[in-house]
Amino acid sequence: MPKRKLALDVSDRDERIAWRARLGSLRDNRIASSTLTRYKTAVEKFLLWLDFESRDAATTWDDLEYQLSAYIEVLWKEGEAKNLANDTLSGTQHFLGTRRRIPGAWQLLSAWSRLEIPARAAPMPRDVALAMCGLALARGRPDYCALLLLGFHGFLRPAELLTVGRGTVDLPASSASSAVVSLPWTKIGQQRGAKETLVVDDSLVLFWLRHLLNDRVDDGTILVGSPYSFRKFMSDAIVELGLSGCGLKPYSLRRGGATYHYMTFNDLTKTIFRGRWSDLRVARIYIVDGAAVLAEMRLSAASQAVIKKYIRVLREHSRRHGF
Repeated sequence: MPKRKLALDVSDRDERIAWRARLGSLRDNRIASSTLTRYKTAVEKFLLWLDFESRDAATTWDDLEYQLSAYIEVLWKEGEAKNLANDTLSGTQHFLGTRRRIPGAWQLLSAWSRLEIPARAAPMPRDVALAMCGLALARGRPDYCALLLLGFHGFLRPAELLTVGRGTVDLPASSASSAVVSLPWTKIGQQRGAKETLVVDDSLVLFWLRHLLNDRVDDGTILVGSPYSFRKFMSDAIVELGLSGCGLKPYSLRRGGATYHYMTFNDLTKTIFRGRWSDLRVARIYIVDGAAVLAEMRLSAASQAVIKKYIRVLREHSRRHGF
């Protein structure tokens, strides 16, 4: 879980001192503890490789760059994941302050990135998301249905989606056409030092949120059960809908929702803003490339029939409950 932020306008000096003592030094808070662990692991592997190769520790920046470059080439030849190479260079930079001192090693990593395109989650077509909702209802899981609708509509990351509950949704009167979802300390929110929100203005999403949350007396999450159970359902649904070879994953909800939004409104800036991306270059890749992937996606006749079947189930359940 992310570390909570301290609002300075509601705390005095003593409170700030105690709070900061619990958080630790600024140096220790430059990166997340999980990232620091990855960096340590990667750098330790690099040091073990140096020992195995009987290489002395570098005494100059040029020597270090030469060793790192040689190591990156070894990782490439031996089929290691690019993440290990990235963590090695990033970890070295973090621990030794090598910024701009090992450009040759970073150039090798850039070449690696150009040669190997990451296996991104395919964008989920809207009909597939709706069919998954119908399947969820057929299995007696309206919580899954609401999460799927909200995740697609709001381009939520899987970890963000599973934190949504009665305590984070401002549901106005039934006549209102929108609701506000508070996203507690998302990845980008932590970087900016401010919580993020999502405005829900789709009538079907609002209907199922109200259906699940209006009578709730606790502030628990929409999801009943474990995050694993939801991910397992999505995995099983992909198989049942005949989409095993399409590259769909939980993150496909976010990417599919963003792609659908872009293709509907033809406004990349609006889509990026709604999706809360901080890196516009990455956002363009995910959204524009997602449209191309959807255009090339071919579903079998059998798969399309199953998808239509469960979309009908969603509509029937929605009408039955008063939509």
